[in-house]
Amino acid sequence: MPLSTTMSDFATYCRSGENIEKVPISEDKAELYRELSCNIVFEALNTAYPIAKRSLGHEQWDKLIRRFYAEAPSPSPHLWYMPKALIDYVEKHQIPEKVSAPYLLDLLHFEWLEIEVYMMPDQAVPLYTKIGDLLENGLVLNREHILSRFTYPVFRKKKDCLTEAANYFLITYRHPETLQVHYFEVPPVYVALVELLKQDNYTGKQVLEFLIEHYKVQSADSFMDSGYQFLKTLMKENLILGFSVEE
Repeated sequence: MPLSTTMSDFATYCRSGENIEKVPISEDKAELYRELSCNIVFEALNTAYPIAKRSLGHEQWDKLIRRFYAEAPSPSPHLWYMPKALIDYVEKHQIPEKVSAPYLLDLLHFEWLEIEVYMMPDQAVPLYTKIGDLLENGLVLNREHILSRFTYPVFRKKKDCLTEAANYFLITYRHPETLQVHYFEVPPVYVALVELLKQDNYTGKQVLEFLIEHYKVQSADSFMDSGYQFLKTLMKENLILGFSVEE
């Protein structure tokens, strides 16, 4: 029997516990290897998704991750990346409906974002200065972030609102100094502002005037004032790093 077939049969046994007769080692050793592999995978999943585990409860969560491990081989050899496959599995098999937790897919996505952003490659940062004017100078956005849309506000501390389906937007980003992962909820009206700043070092005035024209804002002065406050918050949260400097 080819070695690749033997290894495949052994991996299948470790995931599902089935077809032990195809494993060319003693049953005691095979069971030991299977227990070890399950412990490693389950610990990785528990660590990646502690909130989802707590939300579903021990019984439902244990059933889910055992079924996932048995039926969905990891597409990546890297253990840290393996938990992402649970999101695809949950969506493919419509698990949220089956466990009466419609927010589950969003919750898994939210928890995975912390890992994904923390592990993301360093992004090139243009020259910038902390001295400038938010409306008049070009703004340099922290590019080490992911802007996501959610159907349920799973990132909010109050979990009694998980039945309120709508459009919610969240930036998950890496702090440029501490490298810790932070979150920032973005009002829907300002999503386009963030997207514009990702494209180029526009001034605050440019992006706000674009939004006023695009959304046909009636009270332009009021919108400029609230938009300026939003830009100040982005700066405070280290989502805007500073002001562009010509090289």
